[in-house]
Amino acid sequence: MTTLEQLCELGVFSPLDVQFAHFLYRLDGGGHEVVLLSAVLVSYFNAQGHICLSLSDLANTSFPTSPSSQNLPQLQCPSLTQWRNELSATKVVGMVGDYKPLILEQDRLYLYRYWHYERLFAQQIYLRLQPLPLLFSRTLLKDHLSRLFPAKPRDVKQRKAVLCALTRRFCIISGGPGTGKTSTVVRILALLLAQQADLRVALAAPTGKAAARLEEAIQAAIPQLNIDPELKNNIPSKASTLHRLLGSKKGSPYFYHNAQNPLLYDVIVVDEASMIDLALMTKLVSALLPNARLILLGDRDQLASVEAGTILGDLCELAEKKQSFLRNHLVLLEKSYRFRADHGIGQLAHAIRYGETETLTRLLQSSQESIEWQPIENQEQLQKKLTPIILKNFTSYLQARDPFLALKLFNQFRVLCAMRHGIFGVLAINRLIETILSIHFDIKPNTRWYHGRPIMVTRNDYHLRLFNGDTGLILQLPDMPEAQAFFFDPESPNGLRQVWPNRLPEHETVYAMTIHKSQGSEFDEVLLLIPDQISNLLTRELLYTGMTRAKQHLYLMGNREVIIEAMSRRIKRNSGLIMQFETLKKTAY
Repeated sequence: MTTLEQLCELGVFSPLDVQFAHFLYRLDGGGHEVVLLSAVLVSYFNAQGHICLSLSDLANTSFPTSPSSQNLPQLQCPSLTQWRNELSATKVVGMVGDYKPLILEQDRLYLYRYWHYERLFAQQIYLRLQPLPLLFSRTLLKDHLSRLFPAKPRDVKQRKAVLCALTRRFCIISGGPGTGKTSTVVRILALLLAQQADLRVALAAPTGKAAARLEEAIQAAIPQLNIDPELKNNIPSKASTLHRLLGSKKGSPYFYHNAQNPLLYDVIVVDEASMIDLALMTKLVSALLPNARLILLGDRDQLASVEAGTILGDLCELAEKKQSFLRNHLVLLEKSYRFRADHGIGQLAHAIRYGETETLTRLLQSSQESIEWQPIENQEQLQKKLTPIILKNFTSYLQARDPFLALKLFNQFRVLCAMRHGIFGVLAINRLIETILSIHFDIKPNTRWYHGRPIMVTRNDYHLRLFNGDTGLILQLPDMPEAQAFFFDPESPNGLRQVWPNRLPEHETVYAMTIHKSQGSEFDEVLLLIPDQISNLLTRELLYTGMTRAKQHLYLMGNREVIIEAMSRRIKRNSGLIMQFETLKKTAY
């Protein structure tokens, strides 16, 4: 058995990684062992979210390299010079401009598709950096700016963001929860529509859940504006997923809207941009009209996309460099309107974001009104400490007899887990919560459609208008002969949609969900459960994202040392995006 196959059996590589490596080896003619090594590593790192393989990071080392891999068989990587030279001699590796399965650019090795996406994305954004000709009525603009932004120091950054979006075709507005990203973009739309009433505007987000939240936030912000009622009515609030906006093709990674069939919008606002991977972001920017404005909203400190790329993070990193050509296209909103300066969750999020270990320790040990930390040292403590919190937060929705009220009460609280598997993972915690509730309520975990079962859709169903991430409840009400699934539906007269359970698309129980799945959501109260041992999944971004899902109260359970260790670990994904921009800048002169 080869080393590749051994590492596959041990779960390091996937069967796809190994099959891809052998396929390229055969395609090359079987004469270069470096193809096996490079292809399996490119496939592996791409699956981990990296756009490319950094040869310089692995040159002269062995893989895997983590302490937990000491007893595993290892692959030996050559020196950087030898590695580059050997790859250049193969048939399956090309340079910039070639059309081959793998592309080598400097010391970065790509799957061709991701090299193409990265290069195309950089080109499309670079083209959008040229300033727009301003055809505005200055009198009208001045009048609306004074009405939308009364002279207050706290509005300076938001006002800057508005001016950035008005004068540029590309704008990033980044900030943590409660910093006013949505209220700022509503003001941007009001100012644009005041100048051009027939402006075509699209609102989008990467998931159905995030799109619904964007709609809610905009609908709540519009009445607060000091503008004419007619202009308020003209501001759109309907949002869609990016896949629906671009027009998904069943069974295809491509969309109906592309460079040859562009989106017919003048302004496109995309929320939760940190969740968007390189492939989807490239397809979006390629489908824009030349003079369309693209406004990205997001929190650069949150988790990156599940798929390859950290696009928002890379763009923000580049924009913050001195003399950067992106510098005037980024506005960072830092003042939180949700959390007071002394608010525990706000302070904890700040400590996590900046890696302030002492502040975090102090906050965990102090009696904070909005934070409740409970150390968990072993599995035996878990059910005992979980039970009172679960009963306190889930009793009200289980006792409700009105579906709308039940959904509203259920969505006020959620348990968040760092991972899917293991004793602290979503699957085990959902079973444990079912066990706890079955002791006190008429819940039958062994039956599929028991009353009160919360579900989350995991596959889009456009016919039923149910999308990945939508949450609902299975309810057996007194006036109903059989259980039904209920979901919020703002377009329905009673605000609900009712679905027969046997018609539901793929779904799972969701008392608890992963932090990744919680992105784009907010809850009044959150129980954040941290495993008792460190893993590669536990990072500063994961902690920050989980904690900031809570608006009012955070229960934090876990080992303090593990939390501190996780806070010191940052997500690092290999990418050449910044280098692509630098190359474009050099060739432009």
